[in-house]
Amino acid sequence: MKNILKNFYQKFNRNYQTDFLSKKELSYFDGCKKILDLGCGEGNFVSLDRKRIIGLDHNKKSLAICRKKGLKVIFGEVVQLPFPASSFEGVRCSHLIEHLLPKEAYKMIYEIGRVLKKGGIFILSTPILWEGFYDDFTHLKPYYPKSIRRYLLYDGSQKTLDDIGYRFKEIDFYWRYRSLPFPGKIGKLISSWLFQYGIHTFKRNAYTLVLEKR
Repeated sequence: MKNILKNFYQKFNRNYQTDFLSKKELSYFDGCKKILDLGCGEGNFVSLDRKRIIGLDHNKKSLAICRKKGLKVIFGEVVQLPFPASSFEGVRCSHLIEHLLPKEAYKMIYEIGRVLKKGGIFILSTPILWEGFYDDFTHLKPYYPKSIRRYLLYDGSQKTLDDIGYRFKEIDFYWRYRSLPFPGKIGKLISSWLFQYGIHTFKRNAYTLVLEKR
């Protein structure tokens, strides 16, 4: 029985939850010819469409892994993107902003607005302050959707920092939920698989905001 479970795990081991959420994000980029994935890591999202997506990261080890896979990636910092204005029809920023301090997050959002073409799509996915948020040593601050909307959607709202200078309209928004707490490797694999069919807890731990540049 132990060998059967081991073989099952080895054969089907993958993060179905992440795959499902990434493919859902990609669907919003239909019609986009050139897409930028910020903080691309080892290129899981970039690999979904090698022709259209270019990844950016400052981790050279992650970029080396991407290049071995034949993916288009570039070294760079999100607070000063190495691209001309209006270079992309789509920008994705998934689980990155929470690693930045407020002024850095502000600069990144400004840069996203700069490199996006008019009508371009910006997707932001990030965790909220759930009980496991600070289990990641590099998580600095949760950014809730109201604060993002305040700087990108509205004119005239009182803001501590200067106006970002770019305006967006909201296309979609959805909460993301924790998977079922099944124990062990097999349990996590099963809960990950069930997530793609909407079977999960109702405890919110993240959100995705989809915006279009005006």
